[in-house]
Amino acid sequence: MAEKATTGKYPASVAGIFTETMAPSFNTKGDTMYVNLLGMTRVKWIHAIGTHAKVRFISTKNHPYTGIFKGADHGIIRLSSAA
Repeated sequence: MAEKATTGKYPASVAGIFTETMAPSFNTKGDTMYVNLLGMTRVKWIHAIGTHAKVRFISTKNHPYTGIFKGADHGIIRLSSAA
């Protein structure tokens, strides 16, 4: 996996957070953001900048969760700030 050491930018203003729908984040199938008819995706007003890392998840096995929460040798995590 190639590393990318570039960074994005925070939005110039946060006023858009009050007018733009967050529905595409929840309703889009898969892991690619919805592209509108103008060829644009929505602006990420919060958590706009983040970092990714490889992880290994070691489960306590004392829960009903599935997927990576069962435990996994390989996973990806994203951490970001809301500011």
